[in-house]
Amino acid sequence: MKITGIRTTLVDVPMERPIVSRIRVSGTMTHLLVDLETDEGLTGQTYLTTFAHDWGRAVIELMRGLEAQVRGMDPRETAPLYRKMWQATSMAGRRGLAVFALSAIDTAAWDIAAKSLGLPLWRLLGGSSEHVETYASEGLWLTDDLGKLAAEAVELVGKGFRAVKMRLGRAREADDLAAARAIRDAIGPDIKLMADANQGWDVHYAIRVGKRLEDAGVDLTWFEEPIPHDDVEGQARIAAELRTPLATGENAYTPFGFRELFEARAVDVPMPDLERIGGVTGWMRTASLADAWRLPLASHLFPEISCHLLAASPTAYYLEHMPWAQPLLAEKLRLVDGRVELPARPGLGLVWDADAVTRWTVRS
Repeated sequence: MKITGIRTTLVDVPMERPIVSRIRVSGTMTHLLVDLETDEGLTGQTYLTTFAHDWGRAVIELMRGLEAQVRGMDPRETAPLYRKMWQATSMAGRRGLAVFALSAIDTAAWDIAAKSLGLPLWRLLGGSSEHVETYASEGLWLTDDLGKLAAEAVELVGKGFRAVKMRLGRAREADDLAAARAIRDAIGPDIKLMADANQGWDVHYAIRVGKRLEDAGVDLTWFEEPIPHDDVEGQARIAAELRTPLATGENAYTPFGFRELFEARAVDVPMPDLERIGGVTGWMRTASLADAWRLPLASHLFPEISCHLLAASPTAYYLEHMPWAQPLLAEKLRLVDGRVELPARPGLGLVWDADAVTRWTVRS
C-alpha cells in the first residue's frame, strides 16, 4: 500500500455555546478535515482545529511540503513515516503549525492501519474496552450571571456528565470565587468540578486565587493553566504551593515538551493535545512518559480521537468532551453515565456528514 496524496477541506462550524474566555471570544470554530489517500482505496481521515482561516491555510501549505516527503510510503508503517516527517520538520520548526501538519498525517496513517485490519484504533493500540471517563467542557464560560451559570451546570449534569469544567478570569477574584461556589452549590458534592483560567494570570495572582478556592471548599479536581503555558518555572511554583492538582500541557509540543514539564515538576495532570503532541505516535510516547512519572493523563479537545488514545494509555484519567466537531459527524459520540462509549467502527470511526461539510466549507 502506498500514499498517493492528501486532500484537505477547511470548514467553519457554529458552536451551540460560544467561547467566552480570557483569550478568546467566538461563536464559530475553524477545522481542517484531512483525507490521506492510498493506491488501494483506503483513506485515512482526521481533523485539526486551526482556530482561524489563515492558520488553516498555512497548515495546508505545510502539509503539502510533508506530502512530498511521504508520497509512496506505506501508511501502515507508522514508525518510519513519523521519523521521515520529524526529520523534514527540523527546518520548519518542531513547535507550531508544522507540528499540526505532522500530527494530521500521522493520525490519518494510524486510521488506515487500523482500517486495514478491520479494528477500531483503540483495539489496535491494545486499549481497554471499558468506556472512557469524560467531563463536560462545552460550557460554563465567563459570565457574571450566577443564576445562568448554575442552570447551565445543572443542565450538563442532566445530560449525564459526572464532571464539569468552569472558566476563571473575571474582573475580580471575588467574582470567580462566587461563580465557583454557585456551580458547586448547584451540582452538589458528588459531581467533579474542574477550573480553567486560560493562561490569564501571573504566578502570584494564581497562587492567591488558588488558595482562596481551596479555602472556600469548592473541592476542585484540578486547577488548569492559570498562567502563560511557556512559563515552566512559574507553573512549578504554583504546583508546589497549592494542594489542588495543576493541570497543563495542552500547548506543549511533542513528547519533548512534556519531558520539560515533568522534569521541572510543573504539572500534576498532563493534558496532551492531539495536534500539538505529534498525532497518535506522539501521544502514545507521551503516555509512556506519564506512566514512568506516575501522572494521571487527561486529554485536550478532539474527543472523537482522544477516546481511542486514552483507552490505550496506562494512566488514563479524563477525556475532555468538547463537541466542536460533532456537528460535522454523521455518527456522534455516545455518553453513558458520565463515560464516552468507544467507537466500534474500524479505524477512528469518523463518518462525516456530507451535507454539513458542504454547508460549512470555507470558500476561497
